[in-house]
Amino acid sequence: MATEDNNTIVLYPSPGSSHLLSMDELGKLILTHYPYFSITIIISTFPTSIAGDISNYISAVSAATTTPGTTFYHLPQ
Repeated sequence: MATEDNNTIVLYPSPGSSHLLSMDELGKLILTHYPYFSITIIISTFPTSIAGDISNYISAVSAATTTPGTTFYHLPQ
C-alpha cells in the first residue's frame, strides 16, 4: 500500500485531444480514490489543427481548483 510520500503517477496520452481528455479524467478518478498521489500528464506535440484548443484546455484545467494534484509537462519539440 502506498504511503503519503512523494507518489507520482505519470500518464502519457497519444497526441489527440480525446486522448488527453481521457487521461485527465483518469487522473481525476485516481485522485478521488488515492488523494495522496499526484498526477503528471506528459504532453507531446499535437497537430497544429488542434494545438490551440489543447492549450486552452490545459490552461483551464491547470487553473481549476477541482484538480489540485494534476500537473502538465510539455515535452520539448
